[in-house]
Amino acid sequence: MICAAHRTNGGKAQHTVQRFHIAQFAGHDPKGHVWIYDNRSGEPRSTVPENVSIENNFYSFERTDGTWDNVLDDWITKVESKATPVYLKLVNGEIPPYSQDKYDFAQYLALAYVRTRAMRRMSAETIGQLMQVTHYAHAANSRAFEAGVARYEKAKGKTLTSEAREDLKKSLLGPSGFIMSVPKDLGFAGFHVLDDLTSIFLDTNWSLVDAGSGFYITSDNPLLRMVPRPRPRRDFGFRHKTMEVTFPLSPRRMLLLTYEKPPADRWVASKETVREQNEGRASNCEHERICGLLRCVG
Repeated sequence: MICAAHRTNGGKAQHTVQRFHIAQFAGHDPKGHVWIYDNRSGEPRSTVPENVSIENNFYSFERTDGTWDNVLDDWITKVESKATPVYLKLVNGEIPPYSQDKYDFAQYLALAYVRTRAMRRMSAETIGQLMQVTHYAHAANSRAFEAGVARYEKAKGKTLTSEAREDLKKSLLGPSGFIMSVPKDLGFAGFHVLDDLTSIFLDTNWSLVDAGSGFYITSDNPLLRMVPRPRPRRDFGFRHKTMEVTFPLSPRRMLLLTYEKPPADRWVASKETVREQNEGRASNCEHERICGLLRCVG
């Protein structure tokens, strides 16, 4: 098992999804609350947006003196502040032209993708798996293993016994009995692609898709990339020319990004499209799917 090291006691409470975004899905039963289905508990619950997708010090780094560095969280707040007026325009049916507004919201969308618990977990797992492959390769090669042990012994100033060497080799070849914890900052490796994603989203065509008689849900991993069937033999991720990127702005309206020009700037989705979007977002959530109605999360 691989995880990113993270302390949750004390410090600053931080949202892993923008609170303003979650608030757009608040309903009336109870008023101002959202309903959440958390796959960790398996039970739906109702709460205010302020209490959803929140963790202590999720974007903060502990200094050697025990205080917390909040520079990343402060930057995220600035991105959200610039994007919020554009968000409101989109909710009201106004799509920004190629402009600073479009750039600000493209950056917001890129941030929505890289900031999540899911991306942090995947980054940590990818780095951990690479480390495991490297360890296995060294243990499987006698010369590489002995050279590594020699470097360790020189650095530590002690000699490993033959039993310790054998135990080390076994652990490198078969790490299933261990939990690997990687440094917290490595869990944010996804932020390295934020500028590229911003440029990609800026250059796509944007349209607004209303839910018709249905409604959209959101989640703790709200930005969804889909490729229409049939699935391509090679998937180029966000550079795939037939990809569709969607972001639910509210229960009634969703933003769609495509390379191909859409038939209209605004249109109404079919029931099948709404269902497909909700199912995709539910299956891609890390822990929480979010809606204004109990029946959509239960």
